[in-house]
Amino acid sequence: MAERHSILSASGAHRWLNCTASIKACEGLPDNASNDAQKGTEVHELCAYKLYKILGKINENLVKAPEYEYSVDDERNAQAYAEYIKELVTDGCAVMIEQKVDFSEYAAEGGFGTADCIIINDTKINIIDYKNGVGVKVNAYKNPQMMLYALGAYSTFKEVYEDIEEVTMTIYQPNIENISTYTVSIGELLEAAETLFKPKAQEALSGNGSFNKGDWCRFCKAKGTCKKYGEEFMEILKDFELQVGETTTLTEDEILTILRHGNEIVSWIKDVQEYALNCAKVGKSWEGFELKPGRSTRKFTDEKEVAKTLTANGVEPYENIHKLKTLTAIEKELGKKKVEELLGALLIRVPGKETLVPRD
Repeated sequence: MAERHSILSASGAHRWLNCTASIKACEGLPDNASNDAQKGTEVHELCAYKLYKILGKINENLVKAPEYEYSVDDERNAQAYAEYIKELVTDGCAVMIEQKVDFSEYAAEGGFGTADCIIINDTKINIIDYKNGVGVKVNAYKNPQMMLYALGAYSTFKEVYEDIEEVTMTIYQPNIENISTYTVSIGELLEAAETLFKPKAQEALSGNGSFNKGDWCRFCKAKGTCKKYGEEFMEILKDFELQVGETTTLTEDEILTILRHGNEIVSWIKDVQEYALNCAKVGKSWEGFELKPGRSTRKFTDEKEVAKTLTANGVEPYENIHKLKTLTAIEKELGKKKVEELLGALLIRVPGKETLVPRD
């Protein structure tokens, strides 16, 4: 897989365009990649493999099938994505998969991203981006990530394809049945580069950016330490503390305050806790707290071999047609001693997640 992110990334454009201070604020902070983000990366690899395969571009020495475990939905979505793109490919098109594009020319030095798929003919660029998320519907209309991909693709290929007139950008988001498309002329794209991307990028990298709270904070590494992000919650807590001292029971207004803002405050506290945990993992010491290892669990190293071994010994391995029985269920059926005898070589112990807890 190509490198997918830079400091001035296309995927983070919504954030650094709206909060130009976030670029510098995130420097040096530990990554806080979520399980959803990791899952998205894994499914992108499957999409790329399916696309290479359907276009007949498979070279087993260079492009190998991903080794992650995928659900039936993942397989179906990736296949549908590949088939969708195949329909866009016509004679004479060039197709680039997981293509790194550099948009430094139209933003600031060091700006690049990795486009899932780019299709180019003499006059048009098609850019398709796969989104695995279900929480937020992504719109292609003037989408800054897609426009930066477009600028990067144009910058990369304009000397080869001198008559490019427009770029069509498509968000393919199968989990919520969303396919969003937007077409922009090269003239409009270059105007956006001069009036929006370039000045905002330069401000973001200058160290003189402005903090601004909004939905773009969601994926910001600095939100656990950002006072701008936390000041609203701090004010709520401060006002609440003053009000509570005046009565012995919560008033209706105070209960409403908790109902209206409770989830946000809890989420913010978790952000701070996650930041502290990530720092502790790389050596930061927090007074009165310590890292505690999580409880380890046992896991199969190869489910296909587990199924084969159980079947060979007259044991049905599957809970249903798509799902292997859990280790607990197999032990309940056969007993721990028999499971160790049959499957011991296919079991590993996986460390649990570390937590930051008060020191005893």
